[in-house]
Amino acid sequence: DYEYDRIFTPADNQEEVYDEVENTIRASMNGYNVCIFAYGQSGSGKTYTMVGPSGNHGLIMRSCETLFQQIANDEKESDCQYVNDGNI
Repeated sequence: DYEYDRIFTPADNQEEVYDEVENTIRASMNGYNVCIFAYGQSGSGKTYTMVGPSGNHGLIMRSCETLFQQIANDEKESDCQYVNDGNI
């Protein structure tokens, strides 16, 4: 037996999938370790979900957009500053 939090169907679009994981992405900004794992048979839509087609971004690009937007907002609204220490 397997237990799942959510299963998406071909009828679900990229935005609906991202909406389901957006809070997890935002949690990474609070110091939580985050991993989104796409698992399935060949041809089941893993790359489509993670990368997406041109003009309809998948989880990777949407996550980056959210993180950079949050960084910009944090730096505007507080003394918070994000820096790259060269270890990335």
